[in-house]
Amino acid sequence: MERSTIRGFMDLDGTLLDWKRLFVFVYSDMLSRGHSCTRIDETLEELNRTGYSFATHLSLLGESESSIQVLVDRYRRNMFRAYDCLLPGVPEMIVKIASMAELTLITFGDASYQRMKWDGLVKLHRYFRQTIFVGSDTKAAVISTYPVNSRTFLVDDSSRELCAMLELAPWVRRVRMMHPDMQVQPHEFDGVEWDVVKSAAELLEWVRHFVHSEGADNGHQKV
Repeated sequence: MERSTIRGFMDLDGTLLDWKRLFVFVYSDMLSRGHSCTRIDETLEELNRTGYSFATHLSLLGESESSIQVLVDRYRRNMFRAYDCLLPGVPEMIVKIASMAELTLITFGDASYQRMKWDGLVKLHRYFRQTIFVGSDTKAAVISTYPVNSRTFLVDDSSRELCAMLELAPWVRRVRMMHPDMQVQPHEFDGVEWDVVKSAAELLEWVRHFVHSEGADNGHQKV
């Protein structure tokens, strides 16, 4: 019997893209406008949970409506630097993984903001069959609507998203990217309910093993 297509869902921020490095320009500009580090950090953390956008962040910081549009345009131009802010080894890794699996980029957040970053990564577009911007739900809720296929994997840095995947689509193999530069918080399920990788090279090796495995279990399985 012919084996089903290998489908890979890849997160963007913290998995492929060093969003903190990309955000340095915006952060510095906000500081120059008199906003405190504490207030910028508090509002940034809040919005990262619900769906970040420049306009909403600036509004929470108290910027006027007339200033917000000017600043959003300025920050949008900075997003074209996104390719230079990919995590080490990502471009080469994507080329190789795309030759082994059908890739979909799936990213959470305000669609217009996420699209700005994706537009700055145009060199990678050809390697992804589909792009999904998830604005008000979990990635797992979206992926669970696809036909059950045990030869499917999700790579994400978020333990929240991986826990949701465990509940809604347990047939999907789960991989957590914990790149040292991103300083993600450890979770009790790391290495238990999902595998952990810490670099593009480690992820590439994981996918190579997965491709050569049956990938037929419904739970966690080391590869």
